[in-house]
Amino acid sequence: MRNTIRHVLPVGLALGLVACSMGDGPVRVAEKFWGALEDGDLEKARYYATEETANSLTMNEEGEDEEADVEFGVATVEGEYTVVPTTIISKGDPPEPTIELETLLVREDGKWKVDVARTMLSMFDDEMGELMEGMTDAMGDAMQNLGKAMTEEMEKLGKKMEEELKNTNSNSSNP
Repeated sequence: MRNTIRHVLPVGLALGLVACSMGDGPVRVAEKFWGALEDGDLEKARYYATEETANSLTMNEEGEDEEADVEFGVATVEGEYTVVPTTIISKGDPPEPTIELETLLVREDGKWKVDVARTMLSMFDDEMGELMEGMTDAMGDAMQNLGKAMTEEMEKLGKKMEEELKNTNSNSSNP
């Protein structure tokens, strides 16, 4: 048992030192990014953002005083991005709706950085999907109703044509 501990302990310590030397992981960077925004520290938030998207960060004058809790899920790798599920829960009175999004991070110069543009777009993924689904349903209903209306009108037209033919035939047989 002691031999096992002697062999495992140095390996564990080495792995710990390597992990620490790699800097903050993606979830920790996401936490620092959202914490800086919550504190109103735009420069700090920009530090955790990619160089390309950092300057897109601005403070909303109306929402600066609003407090929120930010919760993070388990990070997953999706292609070149690491995705951290993020939930923003308003503590305002009245509370704003809860926002669910994905904080997307990429490696930039060996450090995890938030891609602000893609993170903000992720807020609309579910909403856009729901919107498109709603539009598809509405179009399907409209087409179905149009089909019914056309069928009814064609039936009316058919009956009217039959009546006209009967009237024409009865008028032509009576000189």
